[in-house]
Amino acid sequence: MGCASRRIQLSFLEPKSEYYSLEAHQQSEVLEDELEYQVKNAYRLPQHATWNYLVQNAEQDDIKVKVNQAFVLIDELLAKRNPDYKGVLEPIFVKSQLSPTQVAGLINLFSKDKFSEINNPESDIYGRVYEYYIGKFAMAEGSGAGQFFTPGSVVRLLVEMLEPLKGRIMDLACGSGGMFVQSLKFLQAHGRDKNDIVPARAHQRGHGRHKDPLQRPR
Repeated sequence: MGCASRRIQLSFLEPKSEYYSLEAHQQSEVLEDELEYQVKNAYRLPQHATWNYLVQNAEQDDIKVKVNQAFVLIDELLAKRNPDYKGVLEPIFVKSQLSPTQVAGLINLFSKDKFSEINNPESDIYGRVYEYYIGKFAMAEGSGAGQFFTPGSVVRLLVEMLEPLKGRIMDLACGSGGMFVQSLKFLQAHGRDKNDIVPARAHQRGHGRHKDPLQRPR
């Protein structure tokens, strides 16, 4: 079960929630309602595309095939809601040089509690991993990589100078979305609400997608 489903289930137990007094069959209907996930900017994954399914099958010899199948299912789900997302997830694991044992090791590694966004909501571990690898890629590419990636230290300095505490933010040279992410962290560090700023929707060249960087799909 995904994060969004767990949040909906938890809302059944909250007295202030609109779902607090629902009967069991009504709760099931809410959990199956696609609109409930859309308004939360989340997706309800097919069983064979869930992380739990991959964890349960991590030691199988065909785990690379199963991961590829999960990518295909998720890609179809993304494209169904927004055709522009078609092809975002390429099924690359079967053709990769990773062995089934190595893929299983990665799955088991990322299944540890320290990688859980639910247990560590403020850690942004996946964001930090993404920054680390895109930084390494930029170093390997040389000066040309500056077209889409600005080092995190430079972005943090710019944000500290701009002090984006309130208003609308637009990054016309938006690549990986680092300016928006650092602006959010700046707000959190100063005890402010992320709704105090409004990110303008910009075309992210690094991904070729229009997206709101403060609204992350789950």
